[in-house]
Amino acid sequence: TLMAFGGSGPLHAAEMARSLGIRQIIVPASPGVFSALGLLEALPEYGFSRTMITDPMSEGADKIINAFNELESSSIERLRTEDLGKDVIGSWSRTADLRYRGQAYELTVNANARPDDDLANFIVERFHIEHERTYGRRASDEPVDLVTIRSTYRIDSDRIVPKSVNETEDKKPPRNAYFGKQHGWMLTPVIDRGKLTNSVTPGPLIIEEYDSTTLVPPDTSVHIDQTGNIIMINTDLEVKLD
Repeated sequence: TLMAFGGSGPLHAAEMARSLGIRQIIVPASPGVFSALGLLEALPEYGFSRTMITDPMSEGADKIINAFNELESSSIERLRTEDLGKDVIGSWSRTADLRYRGQAYELTVNANARPDDDLANFIVERFHIEHERTYGRRASDEPVDLVTIRSTYRIDSDRIVPKSVNETEDKKPPRNAYFGKQHGWMLTPVIDRGKLTNSVTPGPLIIEEYDSTTLVPPDTSVHIDQTGNIIMINTDLEVKLD
């Protein structure tokens, strides 16, 4: 599957996918402002960290938990200067950077242990698992150092629901479009994106919207899925089963 976004991405997506042997193309809502919309959708967060180079097994879970608590308590004062508003609700998430003793680089692991878990054992085991996932090996007998503790405060907020742009009531006239040597020039229907349905429509077709244009070539079908994405299928390509 190829994801197509940007102002001109959907214009070239079907043929690009065909040249790569990709059968399905997804064009999300508001493709021309896809990255900007994602930025607005992202929940605000504030990250705080403290260097704490120690052997977590020797340090013990209680001292590590106290260090996290102190970091978050001191960070609350910083958050108060951000003018977040009285009704803002957020939550803390904890991670830790660890490495095998003597290594030059760390791996960040989840440190949100359950109350009945030993935090030191929890983060060390998470480190072994992450090291094996990242590098293909683990050294369970090697000493592990805790390097940095991190707490992130994420703000809970309502998701943005984009408003639909008013569709053009008048029927748009077809236009000539060139589809390469195989098909040449073809008189091609033009419609607003908002008029697409979940019924499969064969190409050629030009789909217009405020921020982008989607081109559906011959040998490609198009429909809208349940979440409003444009789904194009290069029907001349065989379905590949794993």
